[in-house]
Amino acid sequence: MTLLYIDDRFKLHNTGQHPECALRLTTIEAKLKKSGLLDQVIQIPVTAVDDTDVLRVHSAEHIESVRAFAKAGGGRIETDTVMSPESADVAWLACGAAVDAVTRVVAG
Repeated sequence: MTLLYIDDRFKLHNTGQHPECALRLTTIEAKLKKSGLLDQVIQIPVTAVDDTDVLRVHSAEHIESVRAFAKAGGGRIETDTVMSPESADVAWLACGAAVDAVTRVVAG
């Protein structure tokens, strides 16, 4: 069984010319559809984690600084990382996908 987490909300992490942009996801999804591979996976609905899960690996201060940066309009938060105003919400969705995937693997 192959799982795939696709959600249009991931495309809200739109970073312009940065390699991690909405176009990358659109292109990947189109290629998966064209190849027929999209029909061979189980698509899982994406649910955001709550802060309890994020606090396992990041401090409350870090979480708040990331949210505040996004809320202020985003931009280059560090040399390699660009955020859109929606990127913090998208990150919580991505974490939710990761937590769900690990939960499913551990459960067998």
